[in-house]
Amino acid sequence: MSIGTPTTNPSPLSSVSPLSSWPSVVDWRAMVVAVCQILGVASVFYLFSAAAVPDVNEAHYWTKAKHFWDPNFCPGDLFLGSADAHWSFYVTLGQWTRVLPLEQAVWCGRWTVWLAMATGWWALTRVFRLGTLPLLGSAALLVVATRWGHLSGEWVVGGAEAKGLAFAWIFGALAAACSQRWSAAFALAGIAAGFHVLAGGWIVVCLLLVGDIRLLASWTMTDRLQNNPSEGSRLKPRGDNAATLLIGLSIGGLASLPGLVPALALTWGQPAEVNQAATAAYVLQRLPHHLVFWSFSPMQLCNFCLLLLAWLVAASGSRQSQGRQDSTSRQVLLGMVHASLLIAAIGVALSLAALGETTESQSAVRWLRYYWFRTADVLLPLGTILLLCQSWGHAITERADRQDARPSRPSIAAARSLSLTLTLAVTLAVTLVAWEGWLSYRQAVRDPRPNADKASLPLDADPARTAAIARHWQAVCTWSRNHTPPDAVFLTPRGQQTFKWYAHRSEVVSWKDVPQDSAGIAEWQQRVNAVAPLWSNDLGVAVADPVAVHELVERYGVTHILMTQYAYELQTRWGRRLPYTRVYPASAQERTYYVVLDARDWRGAP
Repeated sequence: MSIGTPTTNPSPLSSVSPLSSWPSVVDWRAMVVAVCQILGVASVFYLFSAAAVPDVNEAHYWTKAKHFWDPNFCPGDLFLGSADAHWSFYVTLGQWTRVLPLEQAVWCGRWTVWLAMATGWWALTRVFRLGTLPLLGSAALLVVATRWGHLSGEWVVGGAEAKGLAFAWIFGALAAACSQRWSAAFALAGIAAGFHVLAGGWIVVCLLLVGDIRLLASWTMTDRLQNNPSEGSRLKPRGDNAATLLIGLSIGGLASLPGLVPALALTWGQPAEVNQAATAAYVLQRLPHHLVFWSFSPMQLCNFCLLLLAWLVAASGSRQSQGRQDSTSRQVLLGMVHASLLIAAIGVALSLAALGETTESQSAVRWLRYYWFRTADVLLPLGTILLLCQSWGHAITERADRQDARPSRPSIAAARSLSLTLTLAVTLAVTLVAWEGWLSYRQAVRDPRPNADKASLPLDADPARTAAIARHWQAVCTWSRNHTPPDAVFLTPRGQQTFKWYAHRSEVVSWKDVPQDSAGIAEWQQRVNAVAPLWSNDLGVAVADPVAVHELVERYGVTHILMTQYAYELQTRWGRRLPYTRVYPASAQERTYYVVLDARDWRGAP
């Protein structure tokens, strides 16, 4: 059986010697244009995403990648020593950490991801016949729409991490599916799942839902052809046969194993109660803003609804698509977007069910771990952009055709209405892209800190003081890297996520760096609860019981304590100073935002 893909003409290589025909067969001009277009899309991604290193998740991914290849990097760190859920990322992009410093490795990783995603986006837009300017414009719109129209905090173009590589293959899988090459689509989606099992895995689910419908349609066409042989090619089913489809599924399944097996191993060998507690901590304590519908902000809900409205407009306008290939690609894209919305609707139902669950019974919470809203956050803006650009191209073509013909008044009115709607939509899109570009530029000038520090370090009303805090933070991390042993273990403040990145030293626990395996999550939660009194407010250690702090130091082998100078000075004022020697800054008169205490050098039990 077949799943409807247009047949192609025989290859020109079938009757000519490959060696003799190589110069005439290869369209060098088209290849140069394609390379330039891909580089142009990658440049657009760079312009909208080239923040200072590290980005929000890069310190998380790349320190673990470095530890993957060099276990002597931050030995004893809870997160870095936990299970490697993104094995494919560490084996591929993580190779950069073996030959380059972290910052340079990340820049190489970023350009690798951007070029891969640009290639996938180029292939996808070719299916919808976008020219060079619409191609570049759609790439910019993709960044803006996914950055502002998401429901659960998902983005597509940004820093270098595992899902960036997965999205590159996802774009290729969508291009193949929209071209009705289903075996290739399943194979490419399987590769995406190999890099990020959830990002690629949900695309496989969507492909299965849409592909099954297309398969049933193909069977119906086959029956009609058998009953009406005179209708011939008009009803002839087109596409991959069953054997080819099975090959694609097999390749995709094998390619997904590097992502699937480590993901399945996260819960292996653990008691059911440990897995249940770890899942509850992961979903309800650490990541509800990504996983649970009722934790999403009202602004996210409004933006997503506006994007959904734009999708309805774009889908309505695209009905004027001409040609069988355009119609087929549009139908597949519609099916993929609707499948992702169905998955998100199931996530909403699970979120509501979780509200009524008790601690003993958390079946809905267990299922919520699988990021039900992520796929809609990607496919809804993607589909809106592609259909909008395709409809705009058709409107321009039809307007040119009307100049050579005499259409009826109703058709003229309908065409004008469609053109006006699309013109307003394109104007709004251009405005949003320009606005996002201005925001990115202004933010980079006013606050040049890396996004990872913007998301975690203290923010002051005075921009100059905010910048000074960031400089003090990097200074104390640099001192820690140069003046403490490589196996030192630090107790760090909650308001940061880049200590390991700058200091190259282990932490007792970090709120950002939650492990992925059940045992690691359980230990992470235990440590978070243990240090919670120190993280509760800006006073931190200053209001904590010195005896409890000393017990914490002994329990987790802490060698150094990093705290604010404000909290350190309050200890003296309140007579609760810890019995540890201050080693940074060296001078008691020096003013700095952070201080370091050497927990190995203490003057008696508190």
